[in-house]
Amino acid sequence: MAESVISIAVEHIANIVKKETNVVLCDLGSEAKAVCEDLEEIKEKVVEAQQMKKTGYSELFQSLLAQLRRIAYDAEDVVDTYVSETESGVSLINSLSLGLVNYPRAHQASKKLRRLRKQVQEVNAKLDKYKEGSTSSIERRPVRRSQSSKGHREAYDDCIVGIEEDVKKLVMMLVSGRKLGHDYNEYQDASDADTDIDINVLAIVGMGGSGKTTLARSIYNHRIVQKYFKHRAWVTPMRGWGASEVLSEISKEINRNTLPNIMITKSPCLVVLDDVWDWEFLRETLPKLIQYNEMNELCKDFKIVFTSRQHLQPFESPSLRWHFHETQLLSQDNSWVLFNKVSTSNSHGKELAKEYKSLATEMLKKCGGLPLAIVALSSFLKTKDSIQEWEKVFSQLVGKEGPHLYRPVNDILALSYDDLPNFLKPFFLYIGLFREDSTISSEKLKRMWIAEGFVQRQCRIEETFEDAAKRLLQILIDNTMVQVVKRTYAGKPKALRIHDIMRDLCIIKAQELDFLTVYSDEMSQNNSRRAAINLSKWSTLPIENPHLRSLLLYGPGDDRDKHASIGKQQANLNLALVCEKFKLLRVLDIKGIKTSDGTMPKELGNLIHLRYLRIRSTNIRELPKSIGKLRKLLTLDYWNVSSDHYGIILPNVLWKLRHLRHLYLPYETNNSKEDFKLHTMKDLQTLCGVRGGNWMLKEMPSLSSNLRKLNIQGISSSTQMKSLFSSPMITKHDHLYSLALDWYGFMLELGSLEALCWKQKLQKLRLMGKVQENMPLKLPSNLKKLELYFTQLKESKSMEALGKLDSLKYLTLAKDSYIGSEWIICSENAFPKLEEFKLRNLQKLVKWEIKIRKGTMPCLRKLSIVSCTSLKYLSEGLKSITTLDKLKIERMPTNFNIRLRKIKESDANKSGGGEDFHIVENIRNVVVQDSCTPLFS
Repeated sequence: MAESVISIAVEHIANIVKKETNVVLCDLGSEAKAVCEDLEEIKEKVVEAQQMKKTGYSELFQSLLAQLRRIAYDAEDVVDTYVSETESGVSLINSLSLGLVNYPRAHQASKKLRRLRKQVQEVNAKLDKYKEGSTSSIERRPVRRSQSSKGHREAYDDCIVGIEEDVKKLVMMLVSGRKLGHDYNEYQDASDADTDIDINVLAIVGMGGSGKTTLARSIYNHRIVQKYFKHRAWVTPMRGWGASEVLSEISKEINRNTLPNIMITKSPCLVVLDDVWDWEFLRETLPKLIQYNEMNELCKDFKIVFTSRQHLQPFESPSLRWHFHETQLLSQDNSWVLFNKVSTSNSHGKELAKEYKSLATEMLKKCGGLPLAIVALSSFLKTKDSIQEWEKVFSQLVGKEGPHLYRPVNDILALSYDDLPNFLKPFFLYIGLFREDSTISSEKLKRMWIAEGFVQRQCRIEETFEDAAKRLLQILIDNTMVQVVKRTYAGKPKALRIHDIMRDLCIIKAQELDFLTVYSDEMSQNNSRRAAINLSKWSTLPIENPHLRSLLLYGPGDDRDKHASIGKQQANLNLALVCEKFKLLRVLDIKGIKTSDGTMPKELGNLIHLRYLRIRSTNIRELPKSIGKLRKLLTLDYWNVSSDHYGIILPNVLWKLRHLRHLYLPYETNNSKEDFKLHTMKDLQTLCGVRGGNWMLKEMPSLSSNLRKLNIQGISSSTQMKSLFSSPMITKHDHLYSLALDWYGFMLELGSLEALCWKQKLQKLRLMGKVQENMPLKLPSNLKKLELYFTQLKESKSMEALGKLDSLKYLTLAKDSYIGSEWIICSENAFPKLEEFKLRNLQKLVKWEIKIRKGTMPCLRKLSIVSCTSLKYLSEGLKSITTLDKLKIERMPTNFNIRLRKIKESDANKSGGGEDFHIVENIRNVVVQDSCTPLFS
């Protein structure tokens, strides 16, 4: 981690010297470069020091690394502070021309950098001395990972909860459904299509403590497995092992576990490799194991099971047939069952758990379904003999002592953190700033990383910052450090969550490094580089540190709701004070905050290092002209504002933000004027919420060719629309993947949409406005998501064209997007990849039918029908769509709903209802809302 801090600091200082050296050249520029060179030189020794940590790591070495980290921080502060104080309203180039080379600030900054250089040299000398004294005493050998919690886990491996069905399924996969007499027949009901797959590698993956080893051991010790696999070996590979060491250990285990009267050769063999960390180790070892077995004809059926925290795609090999199984967190009910199995193993604990179930349940919530955490808590409570002791444990859990009560769990999860590449650790630690139990936008997180400067050094050739951030996030996901809770229509991570206990570990590690601090209701350390503050718990800012780089301020509300914390739930704050105190900020995120006058203060212009500004769920309806001074700003996210019907005032200075990459504006802004400018933002990738206007006539021809996401509201003339469709962004460049257009006062000719047909990267399209069906509808064939509102389509050929979109996965037809009375889907291969279909507010639709032909809707999983008040009945063809898993009926007439209900035998002779029940009876999840008629009774 120390070298990561150094790398980020060096990169940042080098960029300033490169871009703004016209002022800081002379002694300051040269000193800044020299500090960077010194830090780069010592970084290699730090890397070696981190490797030494794994074999013998003294407090002295740890102290030296802490000193280097502080020097890197201080060097950043010196340069950033100087630039901030010097620029203040005058560009750096102008400052130089005014002869400020010998300005006292530059002299003082240079002196500070020289002192830091001297400190680097002193640490360098100590590192050399330490290295000389320690290298000879350290024996390099394979390292076994910490076993501090191994016994703790194995003691409760027999507490099998919530994985019984998984065990059955995976056991049958491994034996490939072979007939094994009575034992097999007992499991036939667990056999499905998956169990017939012939595999030879089973990967059990999941986050630390999620029960991977317990599941693997349950399989390994299962009676069917023991009966079929005459030879079994359980191996926990050590770091540094290769294929030869694994083979040697497997041979020992097999000889140890094989009965004397069973031949070593020709019998089925099962090998479990538990807790595999190095994917390259697997890449080398697995094919060699299979190959060694085949060449020597040792076993007629050789299977490998391994457990790992890494989610990676199986590598290509003709001899490997994979199946991946991901462990899941326990449900609330199963968590309670496991808790009882452990904590109530003595009669007194059983009595306490029964009498004070509500208290136990509250404590259990802190475990978040993580089996290892539940076992740790249960084992701890097992030693407590009174309700007073239980209540004390609960108060500790919800307080700052909570993470320490989970020491065995933290030890396990810390291994995941330690195993991350050092350059990736800041990315993970940064997640600690987000609120507990919150849903984290992946786009927001990536943009914050970029603003902090984490990503730039990790970019590959011809890779954008955003693409690099996406790749790095995927590594964290693959290493089970964060969980994906929602994906986009294209399968990309959209929303993330970090387990509460993993977040506790994250914050502990981050505070040890002065990386970040979270202020909830207790005062925390005041020298961190980043802070998150819950202002519902503080009347004044609890932090004075002027060196903050990221500041997240939020009032009451739930982060999972992007529209939360508006109006009465806002917390008051003097933002002028924030801008005066923390002038080195790169990230400022404000949510659920209320200001006295509903404006952002002019002091915002002081934050010249700011790269990310997010203002959500506030009453801030006016931005100051000084925002134009934020020349380094990359993201301006100004959305979801409570304007109190006064409108949003946006100064016409955004064109000065030449490096802006992502711009989100409230729909109520006044940006429709002709002098609104955007063409200066050559790196702009996201433009959302901007209102249409005559500015489009001048700006569209020169708008950024890098745009990936464009959302324009309220386009009021066909001339404005034509300027969009004739722009180079549409006609020449193929970067756009999401386009949303809203118009009124004219009809869009369908022919205009032909301009989009050649675009290969356009995957998401939303159209809101009336169209003129003067020719057949043509849309890009690569569309994955399509939403139509108010389009008033009525031609059957237009609807047929929708069914021919081969890549379409998500379709919404809403608010009179179709005004025909009848729509019959009868073409072969119609909607071949459609997974989710929504019909909303199609008031004139009377008959909607699906005539099942070859390849009709073979992938449909979800169907919603909402407020289609003229629709008489559900299509009979839905019964033949076996993939349909969820049907939602909402705000439909009673006559429609009553056809879906299940008729009781006692009501069989009564007339009315139940005609369409046979269509939905096999759909797993059917929801009928706003109906006084129960569907199932």
